[in-house]
Amino acid sequence: MLLRITSGELRPQAITPIESIARFGEGLNGLSEEAVLLQRRGRLKDFVLSVAECYQVPVDAVALMALPVMALPLSKRFEVEAMRGWREQLSLYVAVLMPSGERKSAIVRQLTEPIYAWQRDQATGMADVLRQFENEEKIAKERLDRARRKAALKPGESGDIDGLAQQLADIEAARPRPPSLIVTDGTSEAIARALVLNHERAMLAAAEGDAIDILMGRYSGAPNFGVWLSGHSGDAVESIRRGREPDRLAHPALQIALFVQPEAVAELLASRQALGRGLVPRFFFSIPESRVGYRKLRTDPVPVELIDYFGARIQQHLAEPVPTEPTLIRLTPDAAECLDAYRERNEAHLRPDGDLSQIRSWGNKLPGGLLRVAGILRAFEPISPLVIDVETLRCALSLGPYLTAHYERTLMLGGDDITVDLAQRIDSWLRRKRVTTFSRRDAFNQVKGRAHQVEVIDPALDLLQERHRIRQRPEAPAGGPGRPKSPVFEVNPAPLQVENPPPQYPHNPQNPAVRGSETEGDVA
Repeated sequence: MLLRITSGELRPQAITPIESIARFGEGLNGLSEEAVLLQRRGRLKDFVLSVAECYQVPVDAVALMALPVMALPLSKRFEVEAMRGWREQLSLYVAVLMPSGERKSAIVRQLTEPIYAWQRDQATGMADVLRQFENEEKIAKERLDRARRKAALKPGESGDIDGLAQQLADIEAARPRPPSLIVTDGTSEAIARALVLNHERAMLAAAEGDAIDILMGRYSGAPNFGVWLSGHSGDAVESIRRGREPDRLAHPALQIALFVQPEAVAELLASRQALGRGLVPRFFFSIPESRVGYRKLRTDPVPVELIDYFGARIQQHLAEPVPTEPTLIRLTPDAAECLDAYRERNEAHLRPDGDLSQIRSWGNKLPGGLLRVAGILRAFEPISPLVIDVETLRCALSLGPYLTAHYERTLMLGGDDITVDLAQRIDSWLRRKRVTTFSRRDAFNQVKGRAHQVEVIDPALDLLQERHRIRQRPEAPAGGPGRPKSPVFEVNPAPLQVENPPPQYPHNPQNPAVRGSETEGDVA
């Protein structure tokens, strides 16, 4: 199902050799063919690979963006029950961060077109019924207006104004509305309204950062995270709307699929409120390696049969009614044991000296998020019995190292501008030149245009150490008078294991980037 990613320790311990430092695996350079989105049948995998090849974008960008799109028609219909008292609804928040010129809009359009097409078909089928309601509504309004004018001229002869007003309200309440599941406006009110009108499920899908700007209060003056938080957890929410009745949601299921520039999320990442209240830790972030400069200029379109396959699956699920209670997807005994083992390791990583201690809020949610991925993969294909087997679970859990590495890398975007800029410049130099060790002076020489004193780069080096990109080598005791030596740093070797230039189409069997040892030891 989901591709396997090279496993290993998430981060170094203080006494481990440099070779054991955080195994980012292929995560920072794209998912290997075995790790993409796919199942034994292969058509979903073929679709993802074909879209990536057609638009010449990284495979992981397409694979991760596809997950919330697949989840939308499954949400409210299915939930994963890992054990009694622990359920996960199928909601995913995904943000893929890439610079301009990466054909982000085309990817979002390709993935969401089946939903828009289904909505258009539904609206067309409802045209006659909608015209009937519009006529009834118009007549009821005219009767009510006539009664009010009459009451103004001759009090006591107005008729039943209250009854006519109630009749109009009943018509408006009963009026069917064509589905509109996708929101591009990031206001909490717009999202809440979409959830109310669509059986408490909706998706924010955008290829521009405006949605995040609006969320952060561009027009309202203050951020409002309530519906965003509840849409992921499924908690009840009451959205107050000025001049209207509040939008009440009992169990909302929201999807977020953002394919935006890295700068678009900087304010969100820097927000103490967004971090403290748990909005940022709800996201799966990805910063794929760009293929710009190495792209094919002529590519084949996505095969029609694959477009039809993906679209038919999405629309078949959308056509199913939303039940009062969702169908529960449970784990086989082997999968339950696998999940328990993974959770035990994850719990150890959350300790104060553990691998996930610096991103504990996100790490706490990781097992549940990966369980949601397993549920999405399992429910998307109508295969019986509807249970998560150990293979499906392992495929989902194998995303853990990738998502961890990218979350840490994304958090660098939320720091002080000069610190983040210098850290990214130094990190780019290390990866481009495949540096294994360097001194503080070496790093300063690479960013002299931005830093006029060597001390200016210290916060950037600290940030890279926090993100486990580098670590300082213990200093030897001073051997005599004179200026102390410049600190020496060791570079995490894992991100440097992929050859430059960036790998071409990952399913090419001649591509050395997809070969190498793989193990499932971290999820067994």
